[in-house]
Parts: sequence; C-alpha cells; structure tokens
Amino acid sequence: MKKDNTEKINSLTEMVEVDYPQSKESIWNLMEEQLTRPATKETKVRKLNFQHLAIAASVAILLGIGSFMRFYQIDYTATAGEHLTAQLPDGSVVDLNGQSSLQVNPYWWTVKRTVKLKGEAYFEVEKGKRFSVVSNNGRTTVLGTSFNIYARNNHYEVSCLTGKVEVEVGSGIKQIIYPNQQAILNNNSIEVAETNVTHATDWRNNTFFFTSEPLQRVFNDIAIAYNINIDVQTEDIYTGSFKQSDNIEDVLSIVCVPLNLTFVKQQSGDYVIKKN
Repeated sequence: MKKDNTEKINSLTEMVEVDYPQSKESIWNLMEEQLTRPATKETKVRKLNFQHLAIAASVAILLGIGSFMRFYQIDYTATAGEHLTAQLPDGSVVDLNGQSSLQVNPYWWTVKRTVKLKGEAYFEVEKGKRFSVVSNNGRTTVLGTSFNIYARNNHYEVSCLTGKVEVEVGSGIKQIIYPNQQAILNNNSIEVAETNVTHATDWRNNTFFFTSEPLQRVFNDIAIAYNINIDVQTEDIYTGSFKQSDNIEDVLSIVCVPLNLTFVKQQSGDYVIKKN
C-alpha cells in the first residue's frame, strides 16, 4: 500500500515542483491518518427548567384573564320604536330610548367605572356610586343622582333631575349642574339653563314635549319612535307636545299645520316635510 502511494506522489511531483518541509512519505502518511481518524461531534445538552416554564405559563394565563376582563363587553341596544332597560354592575338602572346603545365592561367595573352611550338614555344611579358616561361629544360624571343624556349627531344635552352631575366636553371645559338645570353643548362650550327637566324624560312615558326645538330634531325623534324615515326640507322652530300612541299621520299634522307645512307619504312609506 505504501509503495503504491509513494509511486503516486513521485508521479505528481514530476509535473509540479514544490518545496516540502517534510518528506513526501511523511506528508502522505499524515494525510492517511487524518482521513481514517473517526470524526468527533460535540453535542450540547440544554436541560429544561420546569420551574421557569411554570412561572411563564402562570404569567401568560394571568395576562390572558386580565385581557379578557378588560375587553369583555356587553352591548345593550334599543332599536327604533322601542325602549330597553339595562342594569349596571353596581345596581344602577339605565332606560334606553329608541335607536340608542350602551356599552359596559362588567368585569372591569371595579377598575374603571365607565359606560359608553350613543343616543338617549335616562340614568337612575345608586347613592354613593360614581361612574362616567362617555359619548362622542362629551363626558358626564355622576355620584348618586338621576339624569338624562341626549347624544345624537352633534347635539349633546344633559338634564339633571336629582343630585348633581359634572359635564365635560371635548375642549376640556367642565360644568357642574344641579336639579332642574340643563347643560347643552354649543360650539365647544357649555350653556346652562334653568328648565323643567322632567320634560326631558317624557319619552319614557311615550310622550313628546318640545320647547323651541329645531324641526330637524323634532322629526328625527318622531322618526325614531315610529321607525320610519322623514325628510325635512324646511327649517323652523317647534313648541308642542303629543303622545306616541297617536297615529303617525295625526302626529305629523299636529306639528305641520301650525307651521304651514305639509307632509307627503312616499311609495316607500317614508315622509317628506315641506312648506305649502
């Protein structure tokens, strides 16, 4: 075997001249030794720390439970033409008018006592129970009181019946109102007026009562109560009252006749209000 290897080396070196620090035989023997040497593989073994895994799993579970409690939400929705009563986690009661919704996070109530309102609702708050009602145009903070919030489109109105409430609008302006006072959002400011606020909750008895209200709001409230669409093509101010038990066309007549208006029923069942 060695003789054959020596002959191969001699044949190769005749073609290329190379200076060897060692003899050709020594180099070839070293190469053969390295080629035939079994390969060694270093294996690292990492032991699992089950205590750390248990802690990590517990943290993950707690975070999952916390996230669920924080974001779990109950939605109360009153469709057009109906009223709905909801009870908050502290026992406070909310009456929702038609086409209104209330969002509550019951499992997060002890951390953040806040509800979200769209539309109109009457709140009867348990004494000593403080929480906030957030709408698109403002926030109302209460402590043991009863009040009504009207938050539709750009109109934001809070009427205090008992106790006191703090009204805050998006501009950061705050105002405390007391019984028989009404706070109305007007161009990012709050106007406070003395009024008979019981009329603000007449809707709970299916009664409409308006004092110098724009026709757009009057017919919007009628449309919600009767679950119809009303197109108002005029701007007027209306004062008057009527009951929801009345026929819709009787109601439209009550509003239109004194203002010299007329209503036309469309094939779709909707109504158009315009000047005579």
